[in-house]
Amino acid sequence: MAYQNALAQEPEFTEAYFGLGATYRTAGDLATAKAMLDRALTLNPDHADARFSRALVFLEQGNFTLGFADYECRWESTDFPGRSIVGTEWRGEDVNGKTVLVNAEQGLGDTIQFARFVPMLAARGAKVLFYVQPDLEAVFANLRGVAQIVPAETAPPPPYDYYVAVMSLPFHFGTTPSAIPSDVPYIAPSSDISDALDQLLPVTSENRRIGLTWAGRASHSDDTNRSCRLADFQPLFGLDGFEFFSLQKEPRADDQAFLKDVVDLGPHLTDFGQTARAMQRLDLIISVDTAPAHLAGALARPVWLLLA
Repeated sequence: MAYQNALAQEPEFTEAYFGLGATYRTAGDLATAKAMLDRALTLNPDHADARFSRALVFLEQGNFTLGFADYECRWESTDFPGRSIVGTEWRGEDVNGKTVLVNAEQGLGDTIQFARFVPMLAARGAKVLFYVQPDLEAVFANLRGVAQIVPAETAPPPPYDYYVAVMSLPFHFGTTPSAIPSDVPYIAPSSDISDALDQLLPVTSENRRIGLTWAGRASHSDDTNRSCRLADFQPLFGLDGFEFFSLQKEPRADDQAFLKDVVDLGPHLTDFGQTARAMQRLDLIISVDTAPAHLAGALARPVWLLLA
C-alpha cells in the first residue's frame, strides 16, 4: 500500500516500482513482479537492484537465458561487494591452452552447487585453478578437470590468463534448464574418515541412519524463514528402526536440550570433507536450504530438502 500511495503522488517513482517488484516476488506473484521491475528499469535502466531482482524472477520462471544475463549485474547491486579479483574476465573466449581462475564468490552452498560447471571449462582446453573457501578445499580435491585447488584468502593465486566467477559459468555456457550438468556424483572426497566419526558411524548398521541439518547461518538475511529447530523433528526420534544424526555445526542454544535424542556429529565435522565422508555412511540427509543440502546432492546421496 505504501508503494502504491507513493506512485499515486509520483507516477514515475522508480524506487516504488522496484519495491513493488520485490514485494510481489516474495509473495510468489512472479508475473506482476516482472511487470513492476520492467517499469522500474524503463525509468532507470541502470538500476542494478531492480535488474538483480528481475534476474531472480526470470530464474524462478525457468527463463535461464534472460535470468543469468540479468544476474551479471549483481556486482553493482547493494547486496554484493565489488569484485575482489583483478585481471581479464573470461566472457566466453577460446581458452584452449589458457589458465583460468574460477573464483568462489558467495556462500559455501553456492560454490558446491555451481562447481558442476567447472569441468565444462576444462573440457574446452583450459587449465583450471579453482579459488575456493578453505573449508571446501578437501571437498574439491578430486573435482574433475581442476588442475589446482587454491584456498582463498590464505595465499595469492598462481598467475592466470583469465578469471571468472563460478556463478557466471552458466551464463557464459548458455545453460538452459534442460542442459544443467547432472552427472552425479561430481565430487569424490577421499575415503579417509576420522576415528571419532568411524566409531559413531560404523560402515554397517541394522538401523536406517538419517542425518539432519536444521539451520543455516544465523546472520543470513532470510534466516527466520530458512532455518527451523531441532525440536521440530522430535516426533520422529521414537520411530523404530531409525537412528538420527546431527550434521549441524554449532547448534543454537534452543537446540541443546534436544541433542540428547540424536547422535551429535557436529564436533567431529572439522571441514566439509569430513561432512562428506559422514554423509556417505548415511541412508538419507534431511536439510534446510543450506550448504549440506548442496553437498549431499553433489555426492548423489539421498536428500530431502526443507523449503520455507
